[in-house]
Amino acid sequence: MQTFEEYRITREKSAELLLAISEQLTLLGGEAKAKSLQSAAKRLLSNDFRIIFCGEFKRGKSTLINALLGKKSLPMKVAPCTGVITEVKYASKAEVLVYPLEGEPFQAPIEDLKKHIAIQNNETPDISRVELFFPLELCKNAITLIDSPGLNEDWRRTQISLQELSKADAVVMVLSCEMALSRSEMDFIQSRLLDRKLGTFFVWNRYDAIWNDNEEIAALRERSQSRLSKYNAQTYYLSAREALVAQLKSDEQRLLRSGLPSFMDSLEKFLTEKRASVKLVEPLQLGLKAAQYGANILSLRALALLNAPLEDLRKREARLRPRLDELERQRKLLSEAIEESIEDILNDLIECLDDFLGSMATQAYNDSADILFPSDANRQERQDFLVRWYRQWLREALQKLAKEQMEPKLRQGFEELKEDLQTQRKIFHANLQDILDLDEGLDLSSAPLFDTEWIKELPLFISTALALLILGASSSAIAISLLGLGALRAWLAGQTVNELERRKFAEALAKTLKSKRAEIIKLLREHLETSCREMHQEIDQEMDQLIKDTNLQLQSAISSREEGENKAEQEREKILSCQHALKQHFLQLSEIAQDE
Repeated sequence: MQTFEEYRITREKSAELLLAISEQLTLLGGEAKAKSLQSAAKRLLSNDFRIIFCGEFKRGKSTLINALLGKKSLPMKVAPCTGVITEVKYASKAEVLVYPLEGEPFQAPIEDLKKHIAIQNNETPDISRVELFFPLELCKNAITLIDSPGLNEDWRRTQISLQELSKADAVVMVLSCEMALSRSEMDFIQSRLLDRKLGTFFVWNRYDAIWNDNEEIAALRERSQSRLSKYNAQTYYLSAREALVAQLKSDEQRLLRSGLPSFMDSLEKFLTEKRASVKLVEPLQLGLKAAQYGANILSLRALALLNAPLEDLRKREARLRPRLDELERQRKLLSEAIEESIEDILNDLIECLDDFLGSMATQAYNDSADILFPSDANRQERQDFLVRWYRQWLREALQKLAKEQMEPKLRQGFEELKEDLQTQRKIFHANLQDILDLDEGLDLSSAPLFDTEWIKELPLFISTALALLILGASSSAIAISLLGLGALRAWLAGQTVNELERRKFAEALAKTLKSKRAEIIKLLREHLETSCREMHQEIDQEMDQLIKDTNLQLQSAISSREEGENKAEQEREKILSCQHALKQHFLQLSEIAQDE
């Protein structure tokens, strides 16, 4: 696929086929499955390319998006500014839709946008996200631009950005030509972008600050090459501020010099050539499976029921209710299996946490031997330096804990849970087919579960988010515990901290984090329960659909037979017509899938 127009046409045609299959499923008595297909078609039509702009504060993310918009729509200032996810989408006129944490979304005047998304007094707005609709030609091409909260300035806002990363088609990491890559930036790149196969763009912003200095340019490019070349990403140098001014003044030469057009050309080429087909795969596969379900299960089952003697159908109806009750009980067993898995995974994570808490004092003591104060630092500067050092040490130690200990445990736990759920699913399908004494020939349980990207990203996301949560839960207490030791005089002179004071600081840090153990475990449980709940919903919805379809088909067959053979024959003709239509739709979807 080469153009956005091709993607839009294919997307619309695929959605039409999904709706056509849905219509046939409804006629066959598969209303539950039909509704899920209607939802899939709706999602497909709104499935824009999602481009997330991330980076630490003061890097110019919002300025870059404003340059694309050609207008100062998103707030820009030196302090951390964007506090919620802001999605920029296409519309013929500018408007704002605000999604509060509680309650229904509401429209807001565009001049009030900053009030809803900007951080004030370090407090994040009581908003989950904001959608900005704008007549931007780029967004008209099925693109959504996402401005994320700054990384590394608040753990809650960082967590919001992490959640969006797993859903993004492209990640634009905004860096600053005026600032060397920070350790926290490299930690984020290492933990979140290293394993990303495609779709990462590094943008060195504020290039205008150095573009007349050849030595600075050479140094920047060498630093970028040495640190970022292994991340399978494209790198660009541009000035978002210059691009924005050029847009406002309609200055084509200035815009070209800013570097924005070449970056956007590459981004658009990546989306159409690499991501368009990926975005269509899931709905196409869903449609193909639904067409198979209708042609090979629903239609054959409906015909078999219509051909059965009426007395046999009534006998089946009599025994259907208690058997369906058994299936309902089996659905509940899934909830129990998930609850057990949560406890098993949680116990493994607690074991990792306790090992970390038990050894952290020794680790902090050993690593703090490298502390070296600036020679000209005064009392307050040394105090601040020490607190920053221990906070940074804890951040790095927690990231290592998440990557090397928690993430493998999570992956193993989720794999075991998936296997358990798949076993329960096969038993459910076998029992369902046995209820009607039908050999349906197609094992629906063979279709893979949990193949979506968010499930695959789950262990990495949870482990990273937990490290941030732990740091957030304990960060404010670190300074209090360190500075409350009454041991200031030993390290207020000289450039190093002696062994006794290093040990005191390390033990105080460990004591602080241990006091947060119950709170940390609560956070662990909340994240696991939220994630596992989504996994449960996916398989539970499938089972619910099959139970409803089975019951509806049996009732329909009984009703038709009770009205006489003519009615039954009409139903047979309808079923065969639906079956033929479904096979045709299957072939059409297959052709699209092969092209992709």
